Amino acid sequence: TLDEKMHAAEILAQKGHKSVPVIFSRVLKSKKADIKLKEEIIRLIGDSEKNDRLPLLLDTLNTDSKDLLLVDLHVLSNFAPGDIAGSFTEHRLLTTLISLFQKETDFEIRVAALQNIANFDSKEAAMFILNALNDPDDRVKAETLCVLKKYSDISITYYVEPFLASKNPGLKAYACVALWRFHSFKTQIISLLSDMMSGENDEIVAAISAIAEIGIKDYRKKFNQLMNSKDFDVSMHAAYGLAKLGYLDSCARLAHLLLDDNELVSRRIYKLLQRVPKKVLKHIYRIKNDVR
Repeated sequence: TLDEKMHAAEILAQKGHKSVPVIFSRVLKSKKADIKLKEEIIRLIGDSEKNDRLPLLLDTLNTDSKDLLLVDLHVLSNFAPGDIAGSFTEHRLLTTLISLFQKETDFEIRVAALQNIANFDSKEAAMFILNALNDPDDRVKAETLCVLKKYSDISITYYVEPFLASKNPGLKAYACVALWRFHSFKTQIISLLSDMMSGENDEIVAAISAIAEIGIKDYRKKFNQLMNSKDFDVSMHAAYGLAKLGYLDSCARLAHLLLDDNELVSRRIYKLLQRVPKKVLKHIYRIKNDVR
């Protein structure tokens, strides 16, 4: 059965035998192997501390399965630059991720690739991310602005500041995220976000995301109020915002949304929760399991 195969894979990974990479590689390349088994193997590889298994993750980036690819990219995102032994492996990983971003049309995959590229501390990666601000998809531009928050070079403000005047609420909000670390922008950002929180629903949703990403704790009471909004997106993002800020106020609501009969809703919540602190996430899943 599938469960037995997954259990066998887990035992193999724990024992750390020399043949493990060969066995795992064979399963990952097999067209007959169950996707769920492949996903579990990818996770096990990610949990391993052995660098010789990184090429297996790289090979899987060529898969046709979106779900498997997203699991692979998520596992790769947990590798710190220091975890990647060898400049050639690091170069191969970076160029593969850039190629994936450029050829893909799926938004989720492109963003996951972009977030991985942002983990590289190199000029090539930084220049690529900067160029992504010109992407034709505004959603990708917004995610690019979000990853730019990691850069402390003051010159980044030259490229990001124009987005503060954008008519697109998402771009304006994530420009705030990117510029928050620079003290000279804080007063302007606080004012902008405050105005957006009093605006139309799309502005409120964008502002909630930015406030949660920045970590402005002053909005706890407001987010609790917005959970009662008649607009589903506002209500959902307010619940997410509280969780992202580290509060447990909305855990029950988020747990129930994960169990929603509408798969689109549960999937959206699942994606949002990838950004939530682990301690809050554990609490949400504990409630979810109790409800189930």
